Amino acid sequence: MGLLTFAFFSFFAAVCLAYWAVPARWRSWLLLGASLAFYAIWNAGLLALLVGTTVINHLLLRRLRPDGSHRLAVLRLGIVIQCALLFTFKYFAFFVDSAAAVFALSGIHTEPLVLQLVVPLGLSYYCLRAIALLADTYRGQYDGKLSLPEHALYLLFFPSVTAGPIDRPRQFLDQLHTNGGCGWRTAIPRGADLLFVGLLKKAVIANGLAPVVDGLFAGAFTSTGAAALAAVTYAFYIYADFSGYTDIARGVAGCLGIELTVNFRRPYAARSTSEFWQRWHMSLSTWLRDYVFLPLGGAFRSPLRAYANLVITMLIAGLWHGASFMFVLWGLYIGLLLVAHRALQPSLRKLRRAARLRGWTKRVVETGLTFSLISAGWLLFRGTNLGQTASAFRGGMANLADCADFARQVVPYGIALFGLDLVIGDGEATLLRGTRLPWWTKPILVAVGVYAFLILGTDTQSFVYAQF
Repeated sequence: MGLLTFAFFSFFAAVCLAYWAVPARWRSWLLLGASLAFYAIWNAGLLALLVGTTVINHLLLRRLRPDGSHRLAVLRLGIVIQCALLFTFKYFAFFVDSAAAVFALSGIHTEPLVLQLVVPLGLSYYCLRAIALLADTYRGQYDGKLSLPEHALYLLFFPSVTAGPIDRPRQFLDQLHTNGGCGWRTAIPRGADLLFVGLLKKAVIANGLAPVVDGLFAGAFTSTGAAALAAVTYAFYIYADFSGYTDIARGVAGCLGIELTVNFRRPYAARSTSEFWQRWHMSLSTWLRDYVFLPLGGAFRSPLRAYANLVITMLIAGLWHGASFMFVLWGLYIGLLLVAHRALQPSLRKLRRAARLRGWTKRVVETGLTFSLISAGWLLFRGTNLGQTASAFRGGMANLADCADFARQVVPYGIALFGLDLVIGDGEATLLRGTRLPWWTKPILVAVGVYAFLILGTDTQSFVYAQF
């Protein structure tokens, strides 16, 4: 059941009506039942697997409380279980095939592995949430005193199970105890705002750019200029697609009185690669910082150790996105950009002084350079193979006809995306709440808009991050 389908929005409307109709003490149970039903409609067998894993995780969690014994061993066991689950479904065939390729270089030939496993929906996000809950309980940042149903709801909450955001345990679970902290007259209009903005991003901008992106990446790039056009187009596309999904998920949860983590904060306005990762997929960035980078030693030891930790963290981030060498190379590229930004700070300051960059000129130059470097990385992220990416550097600039066609097809979407960024601000949309319409008309407008988008056939493209 995709997020842009009649089935999902009919399901959500029924859940929302029931949620605000039942007594507060039953609402968590209702959300759990809805989440399990949502997952079972997709694949009941894999739901049983994740429920079984959740039970094991819950038993381990009880041993991680301050009065538990062998807490470090229990934590390690829990992390190993989650990593084993990820490895089995997402990476086992990849590593076996990679090992076979290495053996082939040595003259040892093996039969190719034929293994078709259906990856559980949202498995990567499920595992990251499970590890966060174990680690926070071990560290004393969460007391771990939650029931099994609450534990399952945190891991399988239906608006965010497909592609995040990755909420922290305390932030999400505390809201269950307060039932969102607001009434339906506040929650529904606030959630409807985010839902409407997310639909505009996905159904209008991302789906409009998708054919252009597919055409640009259809084969090897004929020039460096063509590759640059592809990179910029894909930068707009993936941001509209993924932030659109996040806004829809946050809007759906918001209508239920649950505030999910803000995942984007105008990332293409960043003035450095480090700042970009503080604005892009923020729930994943902070997860990697707290549960990978800092446990590795962070930046508190020697500079070389800090650089190595950055690269290792981003390699893990790349591999997390999928079993492909292109994702690994993308992670390596981003890691090296972060190392370069940290290592070259003194030189960059001297360069800015020498170039006399100040005020808005400095901001434009830094933002433009950061956007260019990040967009170049998207060639690796979206590229099908290294040969396609390498072809980007073999030719010359794009001709004027290509540039004019690019401007005609892509620039309007970029302007619209920039405008929506201004509307949504720092995570709260005010598109509908900024009007003087009665409160009860706004959810109706959103509902009409949702079904209009669906009737017009806008659900032609799946969400990019749903595959991760």
